Amino acid sequence: YSLVSKMKEISASYHEFRQLKILKNPIATAYILTLFLITLVIIFLAVWFGIYLAKSMTIPIQALAEATRQVADGNLDVNLGEKGPDEIGMLIASFNKMTEDLRHHQRVLNKTHEELTRSNLELEQRRLYMETVLKNVTAGVISVDKEGILTTVNKSAERLLNISTGEVLGRHFRDVLLPAQLDIVNGILRDLIMGKLDTISKQVTIPMQETKLTM
Repeated sequence: YSLVSKMKEISASYHEFRQLKILKNPIATAYILTLFLITLVIIFLAVWFGIYLAKSMTIPIQALAEATRQVADGNLDVNLGEKGPDEIGMLIASFNKMTEDLRHHQRVLNKTHEELTRSNLELEQRRLYMETVLKNVTAGVISVDKEGILTTVNKSAERLLNISTGEVLGRHFRDVLLPAQLDIVNGILRDLIMGKLDTISKQVTIPMQETKLTM
């Protein structure tokens, strides 16, 4: 009886072994397929995350490059918005601050330019007015700048002093006056400086080439 029982056990074990041997390949194949699918999922997730991370970096940089090109073309109204506390966000914040400063400086420059244009227009109008007045006064008028360069000679001064405006304008008065005339002018300038005066009224006799002129 014991031997028969052992034979049955051996026979059952053999049948189980044969069945396990038959199922070995399908089970191994199932494990391999499962591991393959898991590997594919991991690779897919890694690729997707890499693409997402690359886009999160390249898209703001591309937007920053495009905005920089627009600023270079003169468009200062570019604003990229806020992009977070990371390095790219700090770079975009710096770019927005730069464009804001540029817009402010441009407004200041435009305002200054408008003021200068208005001032130049007023000065030009005053100059034209003074030229018109000087042309119609009977008194001789000669003006010089702070460097002593002759800037204005009216018709009356031309006639009284027998000079040509085209020949003396832009020249230093010391190069135009005769030595005796220069002494008189130096004396007037000395009186102005010594007396700390803005204007002076004085009668002088100016020697001309063939006569004398009392003024």
